[in-house]
Amino acid sequence: MNSNIKSIVIVCPTLDPNNISGVSSVARFIIKNNRSVTYTHFEIGKKNHEKGGLFRILRTANNFKNWILFLREKKGCIIHYNFPITRKSALRDPLFMTISKYYSCKLIIHIHGGNYLQNNETPFWVSWILKGIFSMQTPIIVQSQTEKHIFENKFGAQNVYSLPNCIDLNGTICFERKINIDRPLTVLFIGRIVEAKGINYIYEAFKILKERGIPFYLIFAGQEEKNNQFINKFVNTFKEEFCYKGIVLNREKDELLKKSDIFLLPSFYEGLPLSLLECMSFGLTPIVTNVGSISLCVENNENGIIIKDHNSDNIIEAIEQLHNDRNKLYQLGNKSMEKIKNLFDPDKYILKLNEIYDFWN
Repeated sequence: MNSNIKSIVIVCPTLDPNNISGVSSVARFIIKNNRSVTYTHFEIGKKNHEKGGLFRILRTANNFKNWILFLREKKGCIIHYNFPITRKSALRDPLFMTISKYYSCKLIIHIHGGNYLQNNETPFWVSWILKGIFSMQTPIIVQSQTEKHIFENKFGAQNVYSLPNCIDLNGTICFERKINIDRPLTVLFIGRIVEAKGINYIYEAFKILKERGIPFYLIFAGQEEKNNQFINKFVNTFKEEFCYKGIVLNREKDELLKKSDIFLLPSFYEGLPLSLLECMSFGLTPIVTNVGSISLCVENNENGIIIKDHNSDNIIEAIEQLHNDRNKLYQLGNKSMEKIKNLFDPDKYILKLNEIYDFWN
């Protein structure tokens, strides 16, 4: 990396480890591992349990005022702007990015999934805004070659770079997964507990599995966007077969992954979720929907099981299959672990990221 790049502004939600944002986790990983750069954090985005409505509007307005003051001091700086393509972000972030160009700042836009990424029914006004942003002569970081083609074809973007999310693998170095021959399968969901993650379909699937007498232990880790939206229903229905862990971090998270058999994510849209990479690195068998860039890591019946979104029957099928065939569970889990260890290298990730930063030199 060129020696004249010493400081970069990184824009994302709070860096507090207790924040469940995947975007924040990616930013923390970058700041921790990129020793060639001094990062200055500017916070934009939702916090855990933050109020919506008028409160959110006022907070965004205050953020925008602070952003302008910040840019006056940092005029001409390089900005690593993390951008999930959701409705709220599409309304807010293009304005922040556009005003940064007025202050001669040099943008790198880092995409983190979102429901408008692969949605063919994107509203006209959203498409118009996004095409305006992505047509700027600025580097755009995406999670896979699939996303790269989408940005080039759908939004007419140039200078698009594929750089899949990465994780630290230190906790998995000495771990060896043992086959679960006869214990009930431990199924883990970890992440934001919101409808778009397929939570209602998980509930319907496990309700039927319970009725069929299939033993299981279902664990949720993360946080609800709205208090008591889902957790109470799971507790009341599944009793001792369900456990809610809340937010898990560091060693507690590692121990949870070691004890779990399956990672379940029937999400409606994603980028490349860190939770998937972390769970696969510990040899959990992923049961996931083929959305975003998940296919980069998971190949159906090779190192996991791909299911349809909005479909509880597929979840039931996959769980029953692995319940009845423990050798397959073990083989898929080991192959998922191998995939992550072979595919992801933090040093190579940072090297490629710094090459993208060099676009502006």
